[in-house]
Amino acid sequence: MDYSAVETQERIEKLLSELESSRWVKGKHGVNLGSLYTESWLRSFLGYVERSQGLFDYNITTEREFIDTLFDAYLDPSSPFYDDVKFNADRTRINASRFIVQTINITDSNDEKDMAMELRAIAAAQEGLNVVSTAAPVVFFENLNQSATFLGIEPCRPFLLFELSIFDFLFRRPSTTRSSSSLISSSSFAKRPFNAS
Repeated sequence: MDYSAVETQERIEKLLSELESSRWVKGKHGVNLGSLYTESWLRSFLGYVERSQGLFDYNITTEREFIDTLFDAYLDPSSPFYDDVKFNADRTRINASRFIVQTINITDSNDEKDMAMELRAIAAAQEGLNVVSTAAPVVFFENLNQSATFLGIEPCRPFLLFELSIFDFLFRRPSTTRSSSSLISSSSFAKRPFNAS
């Protein structure tokens, strides 16, 4: 996928906007807080390039220029987005990237199931994007509750433990063979290492 293409940027922004408009993301009473808590390296990078006009005048119209500017001028090990973009070995393509959307308004396991199904459906409906969505707390608490029920213990309520579930959205080129099961998200706000190779 060529992230320098305006069409690609618009598709990604459309996906993020649709996710942020979900009742599981936007906040109570229709107040859209989604974009406030979404972590998007692409939004941040494009904003950086725009703010830098007149000072650095970056040209990111070709894939090569986009990647060079992203890697050389924007991403460094101290960047909060450093682990969100994975390049191929010769740094001529972006193999994968991650966007994080935080969810709210989840009060029980039925809400968690409904949220996961709705956000996965939004991701699956995107044309021109190969999207894999994961939410580790969903899988963890489904397994924990099944084990507790089997042992005769009252199932736990995950939302007493987590204020927010976190969804990771991974954009992969079709040639990438990595499965989504190896993605891990965390309930903390700290950056999570992510290996897309």
